[in-house]
Amino acid sequence: MTMRSFARDASRPICLMPVYFGYERVLEVATYMSELTGKDKKTESLLDIFGVLRSFRYSFGKVTVNFGAPLMLDSFLDENLTNWRTPGELDNARFSAVCGELARKLATEINRAVAINPVTLVATALLGTPRQIMEEQQLLTQIGILRSIARGANYSDQITVTDAPSREVLEKAIEITGITREQHAFGTTINATPELSAMLAYYRNNVANIYAIPSLIARFVMTERTTSIAAVTDFLRGLYPYLRSEYFLPFEESDIQSLCTHALQLLHDNDVIEVDLKGERLNAPEPTSVEFESLVYLAEIIEPTLERFHIVATLLASAKPRSVRQLESDASAIAQRLSTIYGINSPTFFDKSLFGNFINTLKSENMVQVSDNRVSIAQDFTRLSENAAATLDIGMRHHVLQALSSEK
Repeated sequence: MTMRSFARDASRPICLMPVYFGYERVLEVATYMSELTGKDKKTESLLDIFGVLRSFRYSFGKVTVNFGAPLMLDSFLDENLTNWRTPGELDNARFSAVCGELARKLATEINRAVAINPVTLVATALLGTPRQIMEEQQLLTQIGILRSIARGANYSDQITVTDAPSREVLEKAIEITGITREQHAFGTTINATPELSAMLAYYRNNVANIYAIPSLIARFVMTERTTSIAAVTDFLRGLYPYLRSEYFLPFEESDIQSLCTHALQLLHDNDVIEVDLKGERLNAPEPTSVEFESLVYLAEIIEPTLERFHIVATLLASAKPRSVRQLESDASAIAQRLSTIYGINSPTFFDKSLFGNFINTLKSENMVQVSDNRVSIAQDFTRLSENAAATLDIGMRHHVLQALSSEK
């Protein structure tokens, strides 16, 4: 509506300002995550006042407001829709496509202004464990690694990262979220209940774009144990268009070489991989070391995305023809089944819109074609499918195949 109105009368300039709100606590998160699972919106009642009172048990934290780069609408349209000043000549399909490009541009600019706060750091670290339980000292180490990566990522100048020491970050997150500390004979653990883990996923997802590339590289090195810089770069190049679409990443494919080099240096500086720049070799730490444990936790950040990619790829490779809508629905159903089996406490894991976005990117990358309302794969699809599955657990891949074989 805004673009059509502006195309009719551009006498007053319009500037779109990307704004990122970084909340340490959002009261509606539980409701939002519940609705993602498909539950109906709950009708409010007087009894809800007791739920409000319970929310005062924990601190409300702070909110950070970051501003991205302003976008002048006339300049954007001049670059992307040359005849926009003559509305009668506008092609509706092209106009709609440019509206989509504008939405992606704004989302990308918002993501360039994220705020890394204590809650997002602890949520990202804790959700990297299978049952959201972590030894306290290891969690403190992981907080430091995540903060270091965010500071050194060269993502944008608008990003803000908390300056608080790791111990203070943890105490603040406990105060705000309600995660618990438990004393044991052999040490102290930090725990999150399944319900709380689902809410922590919201905070992690808000900053996951910062860690997507380092996590993917960490995952590849963890899987291979020893590899080359060239192999890592090739792996990243094969998956980058789909990561860029899911996480609204700002980098071009021509930046992949430098992105990979910089990410490897960050991982090396944080002792989670060993880099021999002369021999261009990469090695994972010893499996029994604390450093390898940190590598594993970092590698887990990207896992849900790769699992979603693999589910869609497996469905497309099967003999059964599917429409786009059926492909989205079947992929979501398999993901929901996996979330039950593996205890994945994040409704976004089986969100149909994420599968739909991936399928649209497959179409734009010419990896699939849609004809007669049926999706078919292109010749180059096999390599993408192999990349998506390369670092995933064999048990998880088996469960996807098992779900397919049980189809009626």
